[in-house]
Amino acid sequence: MSKTRKINDTFYIVDLGYRNEQPVALVEKTFADNSKEYIIAFDYSIKDDNIDWGYGYYYNENIDKAKEDFSRVLKGDNLADTFSEKETSEDEFNLSFYSEDEIKDLIKSNAELYYVDDGIDEAIIKFEDIPDFIVEYNRKLGMRDLKFFRVGKGTFEPDITTFGEFLNKISPELRERLIERLGALQTNEIEPKKFKIIDEEIYSYVESKLEQQQEKKVKDKKKNKEAR
Repeated sequence: MSKTRKINDTFYIVDLGYRNEQPVALVEKTFADNSKEYIIAFDYSIKDDNIDWGYGYYYNENIDKAKEDFSRVLKGDNLADTFSEKETSEDEFNLSFYSEDEIKDLIKSNAELYYVDDGIDEAIIKFEDIPDFIVEYNRKLGMRDLKFFRVGKGTFEPDITTFGEFLNKISPELRERLIERLGALQTNEIEPKKFKIIDEEIYSYVESKLEQQQEKKVKDKKKNKEAR
């Protein structure tokens, strides 16, 4: 059976395979204007003439890079930094991302994580990296007002807001924990450290998988108890 196939008027399967035991597909998406986008889709499923996936990496029309990365995936590679691999100058803002396994460890360790929103994009960052992120983001990309929301808090009111690289609204407790390092960075007493951020889509996928595994453990434990 050929791996290539048309799913519907929107999606076409370019290739299929596995990263270890995880199903992965290279997908071509056609828009109404006939432009193309290529996607490496992890944990995909095909049902009723449609395709869904847990999370994906998106390549616009760059099919060559998509194919190159797909070959890496089939060998077991991680794509967390695939769009940050080119060398950058000191004046460029180069983001590094946590891998799935690293995200899993962060969740299991109950790391203190925050959504960061610049009004356009949203990602997740560790609390201790917030001062460095604020300063680097503003100095490399121009003045940006940022909002930070504690992951898992369940409310939409930001815990921290900034005006450029300066704090705007923040609780006294959080301010006390941030202000010493933030002030030292603002006055150039110290250099920003290297840090990573978390892709929100991959975080949701990993979190969902861990919840499913925990539910399965509880069910299996209950079955074993009932069988005794």
